[in-house]
Amino acid sequence: MDASDLQRRVREEARNNLEAFVYRVRDLIENNEVILVSTDNQRAELSSKLSETSDWLYEEGEKAETDEFRLRLTNLKLLEQPIAFRREERDKLPGAIFTIKTAINSTRAFVEEIKTNTTAENRYYTDEELNKLLNIVGKVEEWLNEKLVLQEKTPPHVDPVLTSTDIEKKLNEMEREFLHLVSKKPKKVKAKTKTKETEQPKSKHEEL
Repeated sequence: MDASDLQRRVREEARNNLEAFVYRVRDLIENNEVILVSTDNQRAELSSKLSETSDWLYEEGEKAETDEFRLRLTNLKLLEQPIAFRREERDKLPGAIFTIKTAINSTRAFVEEIKTNTTAENRYYTDEELNKLLNIVGKVEEWLNEKLVLQEKTPPHVDPVLTSTDIEKKLNEMEREFLHLVSKKPKKVKAKTKTKETEQPKSKHEEL
């Protein structure tokens, strides 16, 4: 393949990407889920740009260069991505909230079981280590509850104050501390020392 063939192929790919984006988003723009997470003005602006681009593709676009296709695609994505992000988060967030609440409860249950069923002398973990884990869990739960209150007040067409990515970071924070704890080497149990030496039987000479 020579340079001109490669250039032609790259241009065609850029044009196809732009055209496919226009068709895909134009079909979705009146979807109920999209309407929920966007305003009339946001959809109107995006719809106008899509129509403008569609007309351009079959007119001036026939002779346009690769960079022009790419630039127009980038500009359309700037309008579409915030809407797509809110729609995606609306799908992801309930599952993420359930996951982190489950992790909080199971971690607390893990610590409670250790404290209930073992004595401080016999358990692998110190009270300081267990309390450190509980402290992190408590802070994560407090953070989550604050964010949930704010999220409840946030309209669907506004970017969420709580995202699945935020939750994933907090989950990782808890998981790091939990794994650090459970991967700890068990402490060695000291062997019991004999209080008295075993008495040796006396020989006949000692009895005389």
